[in-house]
Amino acid sequence: PISALQAESWMFRDATSGLFVGEWLPDNINNYELSRILTDEIRHDFTYVHPEDLVNGKVSINGKELLLNNKVNFQNYKVLIMPGGDVISAVTLKEIKKYYDGGGKVIATVTLPSTSAEFGQDADVQSIIREIFGSVPDTKAFANNGNGGQFVFLPEANKHTLANAFKAMNIKGDVVFDENSILPFNTGCVNYTHKQKDGKEIFYFINTTEVKQSFPVTLSGKLKNIEIWNPHNGTITQQKDIQYVKGSSGIIYTKLQIILDPVQSVFILANKL
Repeated sequence: PISALQAESWMFRDATSGLFVGEWLPDNINNYELSRILTDEIRHDFTYVHPEDLVNGKVSINGKELLLNNKVNFQNYKVLIMPGGDVISAVTLKEIKKYYDGGGKVIATVTLPSTSAEFGQDADVQSIIREIFGSVPDTKAFANNGNGGQFVFLPEANKHTLANAFKAMNIKGDVVFDENSILPFNTGCVNYTHKQKDGKEIFYFINTTEVKQSFPVTLSGKLKNIEIWNPHNGTITQQKDIQYVKGSSGIIYTKLQIILDPVQSVFILANKL
């Protein structure tokens, strides 16, 4: 929410709050809270995208997905999540609308933008929002189009509203945890990061909790040559105990067991068939 932060914050605005300058954020700007929910509670990997990258070609529309055009690695994204904020670049919002029109999925949270970062384009921002929803909603709203595009507005973004939105939009993570197998803990988290590089699927699983965790995970795609890279001792072993399962949409998934001692992590590298 770069434009919203720039527009809605200024030096010493929070002087009367008793907080240090820089520790104050407008209530509707929730990018850090979204990060916490996605990483630690829902366990969905994500990437922060600068709004300009939706315009300058670094992130481009690829059918019903978004493509990260990166020299180091590439990523395909199934959904775009907009943090709250009153202000957005009109040019960026037009690209988001273009993505939605082509069948893309968008989740907007807390507040919908009403003001343009560019001079004289407030009406364009407001018009785009009305074109999507028919009006400017102040409660939860859902819009769709004939190309499969879906646009959800969540005035309250938390674990349950986001998880329900993913389910309603049929968005499945590239990694699915068996939540019942993850032991309760007081501190820390269990999550992952997924990257693609040089034809490899690279997963990084972490357990920063105080208890040993052993849980099955389901990885998107039919994977082969699965290697377990231990960053604590440098060993590389082959993962042989795997299972291929078919999802409800016909997509093949690879299921395997992850075992992590307290405060440990592991890399999993594989090729996709």
